[in-house]
Amino acid sequence: MYFKKLIFFCCTFFLILHGIVQGNNLHLYITEKILPKTHRIKAFEWDGKKYWLKKSTLHKFYYLEWLGREIGAITIPITFLKPTPYGDKKPLDIEKERLLECEQLNVRCPRLMEYDKDWLVTTDGGVSSEEFIIGLPENQKLKFILKLFKTILNNQKEGFYHGRYYLRDLLISSKGEISVFDFEENPLLIMNVEEAKAREIFHFIVSVSTVLNPTEMQNFGIWLNKNLDQEIKKNLLIFRNYKYLLIFLNFIKPYLGRDFIRFLDTSLFIIKYLDINK
Repeated sequence: MYFKKLIFFCCTFFLILHGIVQGNNLHLYITEKILPKTHRIKAFEWDGKKYWLKKSTLHKFYYLEWLGREIGAITIPITFLKPTPYGDKKPLDIEKERLLECEQLNVRCPRLMEYDKDWLVTTDGGVSSEEFIIGLPENQKLKFILKLFKTILNNQKEGFYHGRYYLRDLLISSKGEISVFDFEENPLLIMNVEEAKAREIFHFIVSVSTVLNPTEMQNFGIWLNKNLDQEIKKNLLIFRNYKYLLIFLNFIKPYLGRDFIRFLDTSLFIIKYLDINK
Protein backbone atom coordinates (compact mmCIF):
# COMPACT_ATOMS: atom_id res chain seq x y z
CA MET A 1 0.00 0.00 0.00
CA TYR A 2 2.81 2.40 0.95
CA PHE A 3 4.60 1.58 -2.31
CA LYS A 4 1.47 2.36 -4.37
CA LYS A 5 1.04 5.73 -2.59
CA LEU A 6 4.69 6.55 -3.26
CA ILE A 7 4.27 5.77 -6.98
CA PHE A 8 1.10 7.89 -7.12
CA PHE A 9 2.84 10.81 -5.40
CA CYS A 10 5.84 10.64 -7.74
CA CYS A 11 3.61 10.54 -10.86
CA THR A 12 1.53 13.48 -9.64
CA PHE A 13 4.62 15.51 -8.78
CA PHE A 14 6.11 14.76 -12.22
CA LEU A 15 2.94 15.91 -14.02
CA ILE A 16 2.77 19.15 -12.02
CA LEU A 17 6.47 19.83 -12.63
CA HIS A 18 6.06 19.01 -16.33
CA GLY A 19 3.12 21.43 -16.58
CA ILE A 20 5.13 24.22 -14.92
CA VAL A 21 8.10 23.64 -17.22
CA GLN A 22 5.85 23.54 -20.29
CA GLY A 23 4.17 26.78 -19.19
CA ASN A 24 7.51 28.49 -18.67
CA ASN A 25 8.75 27.24 -22.03
CA LEU A 26 5.61 28.58 -23.73
CA HIS A 27 6.08 31.97 -22.07
CA LEU A 28 9.72 32.04 -23.17
CA TYR A 29 8.82 31.03 -26.74
CA ILE A 30 6.23 33.82 -26.91
CA THR A 31 8.53 36.55 -25.63
CA GLU A 32 11.52 35.52 -27.76
CA LYS A 33 10.00 34.21 -31.00
CA ILE A 34 6.46 35.58 -31.40
CA LEU A 35 6.27 39.05 -29.83
CA PRO A 36 9.17 40.65 -31.76
CA LYS A 37 7.55 39.71 -35.10
CA THR A 38 3.93 40.52 -34.24
CA HIS A 39 2.21 43.89 -34.65
CA ARG A 40 -1.15 42.99 -33.14
CA ILE A 41 -2.65 39.51 -33.65
CA LYS A 42 -0.88 36.31 -34.67
CA ALA A 43 -1.73 32.62 -34.85
CA PHE A 44 1.12 30.27 -34.00
CA GLU A 45 1.86 26.65 -33.07
CA TRP A 46 3.79 25.38 -30.10
CA ASP A 47 4.29 21.82 -28.91
CA GLY A 48 1.81 20.57 -31.51
CA LYS A 49 -1.03 22.89 -30.47
CA LYS A 50 -2.41 26.09 -31.98
CA TYR A 51 -2.59 29.41 -30.11
CA TRP A 52 -3.51 33.05 -30.74
CA LEU A 53 -1.47 35.98 -29.50
CA LYS A 54 -3.02 39.41 -29.17
CA LYS A 55 -1.09 42.56 -28.34
CA SER A 56 -2.48 45.80 -26.92
CA THR A 57 -5.04 47.39 -29.25
CA LEU A 58 -4.22 50.97 -28.31
CA HIS A 59 -2.87 51.54 -31.82
CA LYS A 60 -2.41 54.96 -33.41
CA PHE A 61 -5.96 55.01 -34.85
CA TYR A 62 -7.67 53.87 -31.64
CA TYR A 63 -8.55 57.35 -30.36
CA LEU A 64 -9.87 58.39 -33.78
CA GLU A 65 -12.17 55.33 -33.78
CA TRP A 66 -13.29 56.10 -30.24
CA LEU A 67 -13.99 59.75 -31.19
CA GLY A 68 -16.05 58.64 -34.19
CA ARG A 69 -18.23 56.43 -32.02
CA GLU A 70 -18.65 59.23 -29.48
CA ILE A 71 -19.81 61.62 -32.21
CA GLY A 72 -22.28 59.00 -33.43
CA ALA A 73 -23.63 58.50 -29.92
CA ILE A 74 -24.12 62.27 -29.54
CA THR A 75 -25.86 62.58 -32.93
CA ILE A 76 -28.39 59.90 -31.94
CA PRO A 77 -28.23 59.68 -28.12
CA ILE A 78 -29.25 56.06 -27.58
CA THR A 79 -27.66 54.40 -24.54
CA PHE A 80 -26.74 51.12 -26.24
CA LEU A 81 -24.83 52.96 -28.97
CA LYS A 82 -22.34 54.51 -26.55
CA PRO A 83 -18.79 53.14 -26.57
CA THR A 84 -17.84 51.33 -23.39
CA PRO A 85 -15.63 53.39 -21.07
CA TYR A 86 -12.38 51.75 -20.03
CA GLY A 87 -11.73 53.96 -17.01
CA ASP A 88 -8.21 53.43 -15.74
CA LYS A 89 -7.95 50.02 -17.44
CA LYS A 90 -6.54 49.13 -20.82
CA PRO A 91 -8.79 47.26 -23.27
CA LEU A 92 -6.51 44.23 -22.96
CA ASP A 93 -6.92 44.20 -19.16
CA ILE A 94 -10.70 44.06 -19.58
CA GLU A 95 -10.30 41.29 -22.12
CA LYS A 96 -8.28 39.17 -19.67
CA GLU A 97 -10.96 39.58 -17.00
CA ARG A 98 -13.78 38.80 -19.40
CA LEU A 99 -12.10 35.68 -20.79
CA LEU A 100 -12.06 34.29 -17.25
CA GLU A 101 -15.67 35.38 -16.72
CA CYS A 102 -16.64 33.63 -19.95
CA GLU A 103 -15.09 30.37 -18.72
CA GLN A 104 -16.81 30.63 -15.33
CA LEU A 105 -20.22 31.00 -17.00
CA ASN A 106 -19.53 27.95 -19.21
CA VAL A 107 -19.83 30.04 -22.36
CA ARG A 108 -17.70 28.57 -25.13
CA CYS A 109 -14.61 30.73 -25.66
CA PRO A 110 -10.83 30.30 -26.09
CA ARG A 111 -8.96 29.65 -22.85
CA LEU A 112 -6.53 32.23 -21.51
CA MET A 113 -3.11 30.54 -21.44
CA GLU A 114 -0.48 33.25 -20.90
CA TYR A 115 -0.49 37.00 -20.48
CA ASP A 116 1.64 39.98 -19.59
CA LYS A 117 1.14 43.73 -19.37
CA ASP A 118 0.65 44.31 -23.11
CA TRP A 119 -0.31 40.93 -24.53
CA LEU A 120 -2.24 37.73 -23.97
CA VAL A 121 -2.32 34.25 -25.49
CA THR A 122 -5.35 32.00 -25.85
CA THR A 123 -6.06 28.56 -27.21
CA ASP A 124 -7.17 28.38 -30.83
CA GLY A 125 -10.93 28.66 -31.34
CA GLY A 126 -10.90 28.18 -35.11
CA VAL A 127 -11.55 30.59 -37.97
CA SER A 128 -13.77 33.66 -37.73
CA SER A 129 -17.32 33.18 -38.98
CA GLU A 130 -16.62 36.14 -41.30
CA GLU A 131 -14.01 33.98 -43.03
CA PHE A 132 -16.03 30.76 -42.71
CA ILE A 133 -19.13 32.16 -44.40
CA ILE A 134 -17.18 33.08 -47.55
CA GLY A 135 -16.82 29.38 -48.35
CA LEU A 136 -20.50 28.56 -47.90
CA PRO A 137 -22.92 28.12 -50.82
CA GLU A 138 -25.31 31.07 -51.17
CA ASN A 139 -28.32 29.01 -50.07
CA GLN A 140 -26.67 28.11 -46.74
CA LYS A 141 -25.55 31.53 -45.56
CA LEU A 142 -28.80 32.61 -43.88
CA LYS A 143 -29.10 29.23 -42.12
CA PHE A 144 -25.58 29.70 -40.76
CA ILE A 145 -26.35 33.27 -39.65
CA LEU A 146 -29.39 32.03 -37.71
CA LYS A 147 -27.21 29.42 -36.02
CA LEU A 148 -24.82 32.17 -34.91
CA PHE A 149 -27.72 34.30 -33.72
CA LYS A 150 -29.12 31.47 -31.59
CA THR A 151 -25.67 31.14 -29.98
CA ILE A 152 -25.83 34.83 -29.05
CA LEU A 153 -29.28 34.36 -27.48
CA ASN A 154 -28.05 31.31 -25.54
CA ASN A 155 -25.05 33.26 -24.23
CA GLN A 156 -27.41 36.00 -23.06
CA LYS A 157 -29.44 33.38 -21.18
CA GLU A 158 -26.24 32.30 -19.44
CA GLY A 159 -25.75 35.90 -18.32
CA PHE A 160 -22.81 36.71 -20.57
CA TYR A 161 -22.86 39.92 -22.62
CA HIS A 162 -20.13 40.32 -25.18
CA GLY A 163 -20.85 43.93 -26.08
CA ARG A 164 -20.67 43.93 -29.88
CA TYR A 165 -21.06 40.67 -31.77
CA TYR A 166 -19.49 41.13 -35.17
CA LEU A 167 -18.93 38.11 -37.40
CA ARG A 168 -15.20 38.32 -36.73
CA ASP A 169 -15.90 37.86 -32.99
CA LEU A 170 -17.60 34.47 -33.47
CA LEU A 171 -15.19 31.60 -34.13
CA ILE A 172 -15.91 28.28 -35.83
CA SER A 173 -13.81 25.24 -34.88
CA SER A 174 -12.95 22.36 -37.20
CA LYS A 175 -15.80 20.44 -35.49
CA GLY A 176 -18.29 23.20 -36.22
CA GLU A 177 -18.40 24.48 -32.63
CA ILE A 178 -19.11 28.19 -32.16
CA SER A 179 -17.15 30.17 -29.61
CA VAL A 180 -16.81 33.88 -28.86
CA PHE A 181 -13.71 36.05 -28.86
CA ASP A 182 -12.49 39.64 -28.55
CA PHE A 183 -13.92 40.90 -25.25
CA GLU A 184 -12.65 44.46 -25.02
CA GLU A 185 -15.97 45.87 -23.86
CA ASN A 186 -18.32 45.31 -20.96
CA PRO A 187 -21.71 46.87 -21.79
CA LEU A 188 -23.08 46.37 -18.28
CA LEU A 189 -20.76 49.14 -17.07
CA ILE A 190 -23.00 51.76 -18.70
CA MET A 191 -26.38 50.12 -19.44
CA ASN A 192 -28.91 47.65 -18.11
CA VAL A 193 -29.26 44.03 -19.26
CA GLU A 194 -32.05 44.68 -21.78
CA GLU A 195 -30.07 47.49 -23.39
CA ALA A 196 -27.00 45.24 -23.51
CA LYS A 197 -29.05 42.60 -25.36
CA ALA A 198 -30.25 45.21 -27.86
CA ARG A 199 -26.67 46.47 -28.32
CA GLU A 200 -25.36 43.02 -29.22
CA ILE A 201 -28.16 42.33 -31.68
CA PHE A 202 -27.78 45.75 -33.30
CA HIS A 203 -24.07 45.21 -33.94
CA PHE A 204 -24.71 41.68 -35.20
CA ILE A 205 -27.20 43.00 -37.76
CA VAL A 206 -24.63 45.61 -38.86
CA SER A 207 -22.09 42.84 -39.47
CA VAL A 208 -24.55 40.45 -41.11
CA SER A 209 -25.65 43.11 -43.61
CA THR A 210 -22.21 42.87 -45.23
CA VAL A 211 -22.61 39.18 -46.21
CA LEU A 212 -26.33 38.66 -46.94
CA ASN A 213 -28.07 39.77 -50.12
CA PRO A 214 -31.27 41.91 -49.99
CA THR A 215 -33.62 38.89 -50.14
CA GLU A 216 -31.75 37.13 -47.35
CA MET A 217 -31.80 40.31 -45.26
CA GLN A 218 -35.55 40.52 -45.77
CA ASN A 219 -35.98 36.90 -44.60
CA PHE A 220 -33.67 37.60 -41.67
CA GLY A 221 -35.80 40.60 -40.69
CA ILE A 222 -38.99 38.53 -40.80
CA TRP A 223 -37.35 35.81 -38.68
CA LEU A 224 -36.13 38.36 -36.13
CA ASN A 225 -39.59 39.85 -35.76
CA LYS A 226 -41.06 36.41 -35.05
CA ASN A 227 -38.38 35.23 -32.64
CA LEU A 228 -37.04 38.24 -30.75
CA ASP A 229 -38.26 38.92 -27.23
CA GLN A 230 -40.72 41.81 -27.06
CA GLU A 231 -38.55 43.78 -24.62
CA ILE A 232 -35.55 43.55 -26.94
CA LYS A 233 -37.65 44.71 -29.89
CA LYS A 234 -38.93 47.59 -27.78
CA ASN A 235 -35.36 48.71 -27.02
CA LEU A 236 -34.29 48.41 -30.65
CA LEU A 237 -37.31 50.34 -31.88
CA ILE A 238 -36.11 53.45 -30.07
CA PHE A 239 -34.78 54.31 -33.55
CA ARG A 240 -38.36 55.25 -34.45
CA ASN A 241 -37.86 58.37 -32.35
CA TYR A 242 -35.22 59.46 -34.87
CA LYS A 243 -37.01 58.29 -38.00
CA TYR A 244 -37.04 61.67 -39.79
CA LEU A 245 -33.38 62.30 -39.02
CA LEU A 246 -32.53 58.84 -40.35
CA ILE A 247 -34.55 59.46 -43.52
CA PHE A 248 -32.72 62.75 -44.05
CA LEU A 249 -29.36 61.05 -43.56
CA ASN A 250 -30.43 58.40 -46.05
CA PHE A 251 -30.77 61.10 -48.73
CA ILE A 252 -27.16 62.17 -48.22
CA LYS A 253 -25.85 58.61 -47.77
CA PRO A 254 -23.44 58.80 -50.75
CA TYR A 255 -21.48 61.45 -48.83
CA LEU A 256 -21.22 59.48 -45.59
CA GLY A 257 -18.48 57.10 -44.49
CA ARG A 258 -18.78 53.31 -44.77
CA ASP A 259 -19.32 52.67 -41.05
CA PHE A 260 -21.95 55.39 -40.77
CA ILE A 261 -23.77 53.96 -43.81
CA ARG A 262 -23.88 50.53 -42.16
CA PHE A 263 -25.23 52.11 -38.97
CA LEU A 264 -27.85 53.99 -40.97
CA ASP A 265 -28.93 50.93 -42.98
CA THR A 266 -29.26 48.84 -39.82
CA SER A 267 -31.34 51.50 -38.07
CA LEU A 268 -33.75 51.68 -41.02
CA PHE A 269 -33.80 47.87 -41.26
CA ILE A 270 -34.94 47.67 -37.62
CA ILE A 271 -37.70 50.23 -38.17
CA LYS A 272 -38.89 48.38 -41.27
CA TYR A 273 -39.01 44.81 -39.96
CA LEU A 274 -39.53 44.91 -36.19
CA ASP A 275 -42.99 45.36 -34.72
CA ILE A 276 -43.76 44.96 -31.01
CA ASN A 277 -47.40 44.17 -31.85
CA LYS A 278 -46.45 41.02 -33.78
